Amino acid sequence: MNRRRLLSLLLLFIAISVNAQQLYRCDEKKTYWALERDSVCFSVTINGEAEPFPGQPKLVVIDKTNVLQYVINPIAPYMEGLEPADSATFKPIIAYAQSEAGYMSEQYHTQLQLHMENASVGNKKILLWYYDSPASAGGNAKAQLYATIIIGDRIVGLGTTQFEGQSFEQVKKVLLDATSTLEKVKGKADFARLCK
Repeated sequence: MNRRRLLSLLLLFIAISVNAQQLYRCDEKKTYWALERDSVCFSVTINGEAEPFPGQPKLVVIDKTNVLQYVINPIAPYMEGLEPADSATFKPIIAYAQSEAGYMSEQYHTQLQLHMENASVGNKKILLWYYDSPASAGGNAKAQLYATIIIGDRIVGLGTTQFEGQSFEQVKKVLLDATSTLEKVKGKADFARLCK
């Protein structure tokens, strides 16, 4: 087999394995992370090194130090008791964050102190919410951070963990930088065109 054909097959294999993990590497410094739930698709631009987290397609490792996860939920359950115009505000995201913090409080058997702040970046209205990791969580996690936005009829968010030895502000910056690039994508077929 000639070198050119071998190289072509190798590149195809790399593209398939990376795409199976939902990462589209454009070059050494830019990768798109493809997110999908119920046939609704989004992308995140990662400026830096990005690697899939082994066995976890909803997780990606950025620059070997930060693990990001994503969540996509319909907005409808969090609109209960709100006006239709509230879908353009933080109200549904606040309801979502409170619901998630309540659930995690039950899991950890302790009341988590939820913190929220408007962390808009560029034209994105982002709600940053976080809580300190309780002792019952074990490990070296200090805090759980989430950045959530509304795109169309979905609540879309990214989350990460601040570990011992990491600066809260640096972890927050990585999370907000990634969240600020969230964009809706028409469909799965468009993922392959992200790098063009």
